[in-house]
Amino acid sequence: MAACFAPLSGSAAAQSRFEMKPKPAGSAEPQYFLPTNRQRKEITEDLAYARTLTENGPGEPGSLRALQGLYDKIPSGEIPRGRAELALCYAFGETLKYDLAAEWVYVVDSYAPEIVLSPVGKKLTVAPISMIGKRLDKHEPADLVDLRNQSLAGVKALISEGKVGNRPPSRPK
Repeated sequence: MAACFAPLSGSAAAQSRFEMKPKPAGSAEPQYFLPTNRQRKEITEDLAYARTLTENGPGEPGSLRALQGLYDKIPSGEIPRGRAELALCYAFGETLKYDLAAEWVYVVDSYAPEIVLSPVGKKLTVAPISMIGKRLDKHEPADLVDLRNQSLAGVKALISEGKVGNRPPSRPK
């Protein structure tokens, strides 16, 4: 089974659960590709931009505390969404990447093609761009430390309980 892990947004009660989106019936298996050179360059540039945006905020540049400060400024319009939002999403993803033994991949599935994190060799994706973007769209406050902890715990549970299949290594597109 291929799955997309997504902590639910909304009330505190809803945020204590997560959503596992199974592949819709009749849809093709997701395809996992290594990001193209252009995509890798954009990720690298956006990570550097996130550090720049968080230099004068709370905590170390790029830390969860600093990213929280950036998240809190975007809905008010103090910082325009666009590139700042992408930078925030990639930087948040980087806080998950090591602990999940994940890699950035370009996944093509029945939802939409997207750059996501995927634990190496597992049919599972974690979508920081969707996680953060949906919350910003709804003007929801979000505690990024809690969101990170929920994501780590949920993904690790799915893997340890054997609810996630294996996949071949990501390949160039």
